[in-house]
Amino acid sequence: GRIRYYVTSGRVVAAEDGAKRMRSKPLRALPTLDVVEGADGGGTIGFGPDQRPFWTRLAPLLDSRAQASTERMAFEDIPDVLSVRRLILEVRERERGETRAGSAI
Repeated sequence: GRIRYYVTSGRVVAAEDGAKRMRSKPLRALPTLDVVEGADGGGTIGFGPDQRPFWTRLAPLLDSRAQASTERMAFEDIPDVLSVRRLILEVRERERGETRAGSAI
């Protein structure tokens, strides 16, 4: 089926049409965005290694339902990959700023 990609205020999400499962990653856990751009401007954005604390990465060993949250994820076949990368970076920075501001209160 067709896969739809979403960038929310806190997560990147991949959802396959007709599927009951979605994959998502929290924006603040994405240390790197690996971009591969083709000659036509399309490409793939891979989300780098998970930067969550070690003990939270053990969840898949304890609960198979947690497996999807720790797998590497990518947005594939994106028509204008650099503009999507820019959007993700902007939203991530905005969220990080809000998180810092909220923790200072």
